[in-house]
Amino acid sequence: MESLPVELIARIAFFACTDGGFTGASLSAVSKRIRDATHCTRFRSVFLSSSPERFAQFLTSYLAQRCRIPEVTPQVRHLFLSLLPIEGEPIYRFPPLHPALILGEYDRYLRHLGDLGDQYGPTVCSLVQTLAPTLETFTFVRGEWKNVPQLHCTFPRLRELTLVDGAPEFLRIADVPQGRVALFPELERMHIVECFYARPVDLRQWAPHAPALTHVRVSGLHFRDSPTVASLKDVSGALAEEISEPPFFPRLQHVLVQPTSAKRHLAFMQLGQRRLLVYLQMVSEKTRSGIVLDVLPAHDPLYGTVANNSVEGEGNGESGEARAMLSRWARNETRDRTETGPARCIRLAKREWKERVEGGVGCWTKEYLF
Repeated sequence: MESLPVELIARIAFFACTDGGFTGASLSAVSKRIRDATHCTRFRSVFLSSSPERFAQFLTSYLAQRCRIPEVTPQVRHLFLSLLPIEGEPIYRFPPLHPALILGEYDRYLRHLGDLGDQYGPTVCSLVQTLAPTLETFTFVRGEWKNVPQLHCTFPRLRELTLVDGAPEFLRIADVPQGRVALFPELERMHIVECFYARPVDLRQWAPHAPALTHVRVSGLHFRDSPTVASLKDVSGALAEEISEPPFFPRLQHVLVQPTSAKRHLAFMQLGQRRLLVYLQMVSEKTRSGIVLDVLPAHDPLYGTVANNSVEGEGNGESGEARAMLSRWARNETRDRTETGPARCIRLAKREWKERVEGGVGCWTKEYLF
């Protein structure tokens, strides 16, 4: 490899540095020639997760590398940033914990996270503001940080955005003054994932800031009356004849909606799921011309099962569902029994992000399940 032309080495590194930073860092340690040849692509994709101290360390290193070779400035094109802690109760264990207990364990852990926003919030804002001008894909996993400063910047090249558990604390779309330049002028695809205590994402508020949006996916829907569900109808539905205003997301073509069966309330498990499915089915039948809205089968992310989306009847009953769940756990001995709910969430989000960086279809297929 030392004998290859510099241009060829740089091209190879461009296609290799898609794993979040490990390959780029490894190439820079081979030799000075390889380090200089791969300098422009070393930070092509960056994965930062669950360690606030690493955020500051990366930002310091990146700024230093940008000044090392003035003629060649490394750019971060793909960013995965997670503020979610990975600790918690293991989810793959036998007998399994009920989802409500898993969320309870996670809730107790979050109680001591209140000061993270005060301590590391400015660092996160500085990091995002530094990288925003060159980002093309951005996956953000929201934690429970409080008092995070508001960030004022645009993402001029961003074409794909994934929000896990709500929009970032530092990006308050509702507070952006009307008439300001669009924050995401080139954004084409947006994936919203509701995993734990997801903050609703009102797509109507995003419409002025993402005029080029063509594809939307919402995974993990469970509550019929959330602003996220309500906004789906408005952004995809036909406008009344007397309304002369342009529609939300005028270029929108495809909406994928994946409900979840993991967060149903114990008192009305079947009723709540059925209300949501009936509403989504109604919305899918009343989209405006040029938009396809697909309602995917309800998915249980904790147990890896797909439910029947039928709104007719009551199914096999809760006792039959519980027996089937225990049977699935008894048959499956290959899962990592130490993996926590947050760790699993980050793993799946990273898998999708990496697949898209490498040119795969990611979540933009009906077969994909989060």
